[in-house]
Amino acid sequence: SEGFGWRSIYAALMEEAPFDSDEPAIHHPSLIYHLCRPTVVTRKIEGSSWERALIGPRRLCLTPGEATTRWQHSGRPEILQVYLRQSIYEAAVAEMYECDGSAAQILPRFAILDPLLEQLAIAITAALKDGTSEDTLYIDTLAQMMAVQLARHHSKRSHPSSMQRLK
Repeated sequence: SEGFGWRSIYAALMEEAPFDSDEPAIHHPSLIYHLCRPTVVTRKIEGSSWERALIGPRRLCLTPGEATTRWQHSGRPEILQVYLRQSIYEAAVAEMYECDGSAAQILPRFAILDPLLEQLAIAITAALKDGTSEDTLYIDTLAQMMAVQLARHHSKRSHPSSMQRLK
């Protein structure tokens, strides 16, 4: 999405090569949506235990922005990677819960299903592919919806829901 003028998210479609990498904290929540080519992925978020799963299409990984994360895989998955601007997330949290973003920190999720986040990821993927990427109002709206879904179902303020049972 670099060069499109998107204000609320950064997104990239990519075919990843096998890798083993430490990624520093990016200070924005991130979402990885797996499009195709299942691969075994291992993730370790600083202060947490290792997670490992065969991740195929439709699965999502959520990573809080303040986390240093180690990723490993040997496949070549096609993914959509999205970084949601922290200020967008914090504005949603402030409106929903009348508190600051730190009180509703995003929880790490690994290889989950979330039908709404999936539809938002599909819409972002389509915008990157079909030329609607210059419609910043549309992208900002998708980002707002993503922020609300993350706060409602994937934060410290969220209530247990069917999302966690979809794993």
